[in-house]
Amino acid sequence: NTPYLPIEVGQVYTIEPRLPIEGYGVATTEEMIVVTDDGCEWLSHPQKEIYLIK
Repeated sequence: NTPYLPIEVGQVYTIEPRLPIEGYGVATTEEMIVVTDDGCEWLSHPQKEIYLIK
């Protein structure tokens, strides 16, 4: 009786990193990956820069 399930090929996950920025709030992005036989593949294009919108 555990809420945890094994990660299996074909499953899709979102990665949602959050970065607190003092005086502004929180920057966040969401990327999607799919589990493959060899690991995982990006379904979205990973954001590598932080954009500040005022």
